[in-house]
Formats: sequence, structure tokens, C-alpha cells
Amino acid sequence: AAANGLVRFMRAEMEAYRLYTVVPRLVELIDQLTNWYIRMNKDRFSGERGAGERRTSLCTLFEVLMMLCRMMAPLTPFFAEHVYQNLRRVVPDAPASVHFLMIPEVNEAAIDPQMEADVRLMLQVIEKGRTLRERHTLSTRTPLPEVTFVSADAVALCAVETLHE
Repeated sequence: AAANGLVRFMRAEMEAYRLYTVVPRLVELIDQLTNWYIRMNKDRFSGERGAGERRTSLCTLFEVLMMLCRMMAPLTPFFAEHVYQNLRRVVPDAPASVHFLMIPEVNEAAIDPQMEADVRLMLQVIEKGRTLRERHTLSTRTPLPEVTFVSADAVALCAVETLHE
């Protein structure tokens, strides 16, 4: 959902020649991908949840990486090409260069603003938890017996509970 939201944003901004707004959003997506998606799905990637989960999670990661290559190509041509050359090995008829591809089309059906907002909230909760751990010199490897999330916003409470499951 976040990748397609970025595609929509990038297309609109590039058509208006506001390239300077695109880079921070690309960096944010890369941060979410590397520091959250990959970290939180290691057991899925390794197959601990079954072969179907492994295949689905790896296909999703592959699609996002390919989209990122295509979006980054005009901004970081050599880096995007390097990553693309590694990814294209598994696609038999892939073009020889990422620069032969257009910026991806927006898949409106894959965009879910509510899910994106819920995930952003969950990441903020996790970051605040890490800050509290640092303040009290608790290692992130030390398990906590419980964590209580307090908010006056009922929607936020529901979102955190939904993502917890």
C-alpha cells in the first residue's frame, strides 16, 4: 500500500517538476522497508510460517524492490541500475536496463490510506517504546511482561489492537 501511495505521489510531483519533494518520501519508504518490513517478517522469509507465507512475503518484497528501482532510476541512476541488475536475474524476459522501463503505474486498488495511517501509528508507538527503554537503560532484548498503550483517541487504540493481532 505504501509503495503504491508513493507511486501516486511521485507521478504527481514529477509532473509538476517538484523533484525535491520526492526524495524524502523515497527515503522514508526505504526506511520502512528495511527497518520495519524486513525486520518484522524474518520468520516469514525463512519459511517458519510455511512455504506459502514464505513465497508471498518474498514476492511482495521483490515487487516493492522493483518498484523502488523504477522510481529511483531518474534520481539515482547508477544505484538503481545496480540493484535492478541483481533483481532481473529471476525475470527471464526483463529489459536489459531499468532505464528502459517507465515509472510504475499506480495500482489504486492496492492503496489503503487507513492501513498506512495505522502502520504509521504503530511505528510511532514502537519508537516511543524504544525511547522509554533507552531512558530507563533497558535493553531491547530484555522482554517486557506487558506494555500498555494509553490514548484518548479510540481510533488509535483500535488501530494498535488490530495491528497487534
